[in-house]
Amino acid sequence: MSVRRSLVLASAASNGAALIGFASSMILARLMIPSEVGVFSIAAALIGLVSSLRDFGVSAYLIRSPQLDRAKIAASYGVMIVASWGLALIIALASPLAATIYRDARVGDLMLILALNLMLVPFGALTMAYLTREMRFGAQFVLNISSALANAGIAIALAWLGYGAYSLAWAGLGSTLTTILVSFLYRPDWWPWLPTLKGWREVVSFGAPVTGGALAGHLNSAAVDLITGQMIGPEAVALYGKAQSIRGLFEQFFMVAIRLVALPHFATLVRNNVGLRSTYLVASNMLTGIGWPFAALLLVLAEPLVLLLFGNSWLGSAPLLIWTALWMIISLPCHLIHSVLIAMGHAESLLKAELTMLSVKIVVVVLAAPMGIEAVAIALLLQSCIYVLVWSSRLRTAIGLNLFDLLRAQLNSAPPALACGIAAYFGREYCQHLALPPLPTVALCMTLGGLVWLASIWAMHHPLAAEILRLSRAMTVGRSTK
Repeated sequence: MSVRRSLVLASAASNGAALIGFASSMILARLMIPSEVGVFSIAAALIGLVSSLRDFGVSAYLIRSPQLDRAKIAASYGVMIVASWGLALIIALASPLAATIYRDARVGDLMLILALNLMLVPFGALTMAYLTREMRFGAQFVLNISSALANAGIAIALAWLGYGAYSLAWAGLGSTLTTILVSFLYRPDWWPWLPTLKGWREVVSFGAPVTGGALAGHLNSAAVDLITGQMIGPEAVALYGKAQSIRGLFEQFFMVAIRLVALPHFATLVRNNVGLRSTYLVASNMLTGIGWPFAALLLVLAEPLVLLLFGNSWLGSAPLLIWTALWMIISLPCHLIHSVLIAMGHAESLLKAELTMLSVKIVVVVLAAPMGIEAVAIALLLQSCIYVLVWSSRLRTAIGLNLFDLLRAQLNSAPPALACGIAAYFGREYCQHLALPPLPTVALCMTLGGLVWLASIWAMHHPLAAEILRLSRAMTVGRSTK
């Protein structure tokens, strides 16, 4: 299967699930108060620290392994089950302490529900890794949509009935059970049903540094929730989380699919002794070509977007969204470095970089938290500059691509993004003059910004223009053959 076709299918799988998830979050924002969402976010962040260990690098091991057989999959099952169930026990024992630290009994209760979810994850996770390895993104579409529908339906129903933060935890459990049941349809006939620990050393030897990198990476993403939840409170966690969720639309609609394709594609190139330098430059240029205009729209439309998506109760997220959008602009060229390092087997380099960034983030968040959640967001913008320096140094070591060449390759993405932002800004000023509500304001500004962006990438001869033209021709041919 070609990379372009794989990317389309992977995008459909991730985008469909993301749309369902984001639509449900809009409904839930009107059924739950910020403190309830914040309590769940704290519990989920704590669980995530441990759940990042449960995979133990098994998924990356299966994707990267030159050959796959029953013995390797059975051993992977064994390692993942031992890790997941052992970690679930640790979570259960630690839940009272967590409730005490965060001064809320619900944190401990939620951790118990999420621990049960953790015990079930291995029974669907390996099938997902196998489908990714084989680039069977049509099957992943079915799995992702089924899981997302289950999650959304259960969460909304329980929130409507007044279960608050518990709605989200039980929804996650239902989503995992759905993934397991549907995954049975896509397992090959030779797939083993019973786990074993025979051959575990090969799995663990590869997985240990990958797992360390995953843990450090999750700590990087969860540090804000864990520190601000203790130092400021659950409401601050929820407000920052909503800003992140809007900025995260790019992650959900684009990066998830791109990473799904990038890792197996990079791994294939490495197995065939093909250099990754030129491939990475093209991929990063495509990312900034799409991502920078997206961030520009967030900068201009922060307040109307928050009002439209989540309502007046969440208006405090608007200034935080501006700072997170700026973070995205700075860091985006480095977003695929993780996939490069794993594909090349540089798990130790990945781990060292994650630990470095974790240390920096903890320091800046702890220092900024006493001044409020917006101070934390500003401090993280400064941290993003260090992020680029650290990850670009790993990229230079891995594939010989230095920071100057990486940034120079993105220059043609800046004018279209700037033009998009300027067009949206004047559109917003016009809408404010007319006192239009958030929906027509966002619709008009995004339409105007999008049209100016399209014209700009054509004028700049950006590679995205050729890709869009190729996609439109393919769709035209597809309709004509029906």
